[in-house]
Amino acid sequence: MSEELYYSVRNSSGDWLDCEHLSGAVLGLDVETPTAVEDALSGAALAVVSESESLIHTGRDGTEEGYEPVRVLTVLAGDAVDLVEIEHLSPGSANSPAGDGRFSIAVRSPLFLLVLPSGRQSRVSALRRQGTSLITTGDALELSFPERRALFAGAFRDPMLGGTSSTPESGAGA
Repeated sequence: MSEELYYSVRNSSGDWLDCEHLSGAVLGLDVETPTAVEDALSGAALAVVSESESLIHTGRDGTEEGYEPVRVLTVLAGDAVDLVEIEHLSPGSANSPAGDGRFSIAVRSPLFLLVLPSGRQSRVSALRRQGTSLITTGDALELSFPERRALFAGAFRDPMLGGTSSTPESGAGA
């Protein structure tokens, strides 16, 4: 989880080049205006206000040339939300920070980014403090990103469609 996401690459001498903005969309939403936030949430505790797909270099084994497609979601949290609980529902999710596929993070801003790697499914729940207890507020967001494989930096394959897209943002499979 983050508020903005940047990326950079190393040049041939191993130095990092200038960072480029990857996500953290311009929303046309003033989060400092309570009525604008209420309108965007429409009574919900959490709402996805923007999303995109990007191809990022993770260097992990099992990826094609180290690139992986990810779905980046900008989520808006209401004033009553103190924490966000994220539960990974995909197989093999027990490697989360909590060890059981579930963990909580304090909400420090009305907007945060959530990045889903290809093939992941997660449930995001809003929590509020009530004394020493945590209470779930509103409906959980069920988020997923179908399995996709990177072909090279600039294209990915959607196995559901069997096709190729020249840019992740083109919405192949959407």
